Amino acid sequence: MLKSIGYKSALISITVSIFGLLGYIPGLDLLGRVRSEYIPMAPSTGVSFLILGIILITLYMKQLSKVDLVLILISSFLVSIFGILEVVGYFVDMDLNYEDSIVPFQGYLNGVPIARMSPATGLVFFTSGVSIIFFTIQQFSLKQSNCNELIVNIFGYLSLIISFTFCLSYLYGTPFLYESNNTIPMALTTAISFLFLSVSLIFIHLDNYVVRLFTDTSTRNYLFKFIFPIAALSVIVSALATVFTIQSTILNPALISATITILIVLSIGILSNYLSLHMGISIDKAEKELKISNDELESKTKELETIIQVAPNPIILHEEGGKIRMLNQAWIDSSGFSLEETPTIGAWVERMYDDIEKINSVKKHIHSLYEITEKVDEGEFTFFNKNRDLVTWQFSSAPLGVIDGKCTVISSAMDITELKHKDEMLINQS
Repeated sequence: MLKSIGYKSALISITVSIFGLLGYIPGLDLLGRVRSEYIPMAPSTGVSFLILGIILITLYMKQLSKVDLVLILISSFLVSIFGILEVVGYFVDMDLNYEDSIVPFQGYLNGVPIARMSPATGLVFFTSGVSIIFFTIQQFSLKQSNCNELIVNIFGYLSLIISFTFCLSYLYGTPFLYESNNTIPMALTTAISFLFLSVSLIFIHLDNYVVRLFTDTSTRNYLFKFIFPIAALSVIVSALATVFTIQSTILNPALISATITILIVLSIGILSNYLSLHMGISIDKAEKELKISNDELESKTKELETIIQVAPNPIILHEEGGKIRMLNQAWIDSSGFSLEETPTIGAWVERMYDDIEKINSVKKHIHSLYEITEKVDEGEFTFFNKNRDLVTWQFSSAPLGVIDGKCTVISSAMDITELKHKDEMLINQS
């Protein structure tokens, strides 16, 4: 779902940029500026949006070859350089990116030239381009790099914050930089396009902090998804009402303030009631599902224990550190030792052999079993049982994974003592 949001956001950004370019066709100028008193999107801005938007859609749509990634790197780098040169050129009063030579002069609006990129726009193109560059570099190696992820996230969020700030200034009716006669402001269409481009940048990497807030199922994130939007909306609506009240001479400011306060309180009350109801139902449902799962797990565990206990061959469950978790009846009958008599592998081995070197060798072999990842056949082992009779068992072991924080292994054996005796008798008779 979040991938779909990012993909559609890139499409919206491209659509807005196309409207911005179409605004230079006579009679369609409002497509690029929305209102006649607003500055239109610059042609270089529209082209840069098309490049970055197409790049993002490509990254969302398919697995890319190294040639594709190289082309993306080059394109993103060119957009970033063009943007940062616009910023530097503003401060040194020079046309460093040759925009004046490339784009024809289109006149002025309140003393600032039309069809020229704003330095603020150049800055956001730089941050957006850098974010795409480092994300693309990460695709080359196919390895997770914390440094790359940090840069992608920081520059992506920076683009979102700047574009959102400019959009709010237009929403409040006091857009930035229009009061200056020597600084080109960021167009409304540009700010909107950047807003959607930034969303696409953030959702392209699903393991970042903001995305996890929407995907994690923890109670904390669940509450955040409801509380944050209503809180942000309350602030924006209050600010809009304040601006409107200041500009209006008809409505009473106290009436507006009281109305908004009541609406916000009612909204939060309704939300709190819904949250408490929904959370209560969710918690009850989760507890019920957990109980069912625990009951099923306990039932399966008992079934497994029963199967192991009645198995005809000796079976033992033991964990790293030497503790024996379970012995089946066949093991006890064949070896003569119960779990109480041999609570650890070390204790069992020491009862099986008299030779110290053999004891250490077998212990070392058993210790190596806690590192296996698949079933292994260990071969034959001859040892003394409780009656001091020599018996021969053929062992095999398999990992059970980590249980209670310890690597656990199940080992099964086949008592081949009688078979070995018959083989020896046949050899002696021949």
